[in-house]
Amino acid sequence: VGLRWEDVHFAGRALTVTQQVVQLGWATEVGEPKTDTGARTVSLDDDTLRVLRRCKETQEAEARAWGAAWTDSGLVFTREDGSGLHPASVTDLFQAVSARAGLPPIRLHDLRHTAAGLALQAGVPMKVVSEQLGHRSLAITADTYTSVLPAVAQAVAEAVAGIVPRTRPVAAALGGGERSGLPAGAAADEPSAAALAVRWQSVGSLALRMTQGAHPVR
Repeated sequence: VGLRWEDVHFAGRALTVTQQVVQLGWATEVGEPKTDTGARTVSLDDDTLRVLRRCKETQEAEARAWGAAWTDSGLVFTREDGSGLHPASVTDLFQAVSARAGLPPIRLHDLRHTAAGLALQAGVPMKVVSEQLGHRSLAITADTYTSVLPAVAQAVAEAVAGIVPRTRPVAAALGGGERSGLPAGAAADEPSAAALAVRWQSVGSLALRMTQGAHPVR
């Protein structure tokens, strides 16, 4: 609710977090992020940019309709008269929308955890996620999302395994069907000892090239 239009950079496809609205009882006040790392730049995807552009168009139409009564707060998300939103109102609206959508009840703040968890499972480096969240250290991110790390590790394992060729005939790789003991044209993904030997030979060769600083040959 503290985001300003001047902090949204459409050309740069990002927004900058420079202030926040804090609720004290029912009263609110605007202040800086609670930590130095809280002030940060967050990259935006195409869908989010489209939503923000529609918000701007809607707000400009509302400003014309209200005329002199319009409150030019400079905020991205406002009431129809341009005044800022109260954090509690946003929370209540979120809970109502979630209930209508049939989603399990979560806090609005939990969307932050959802975004971080999805980013990690999508393969975004932990360092990048930590910076987007504004954490003071990488250890905080790792401790917070420990439950997500096994899935991340599995994705890494699959990605590494994907480097190894799996469609080359084993017989051809070993020099022909007679020498390999396999019928000509046997597929490399067959769970045979010879196929596994070829795979591990490829992995060993790749590891050797990587440690020597050479580019791996696929």
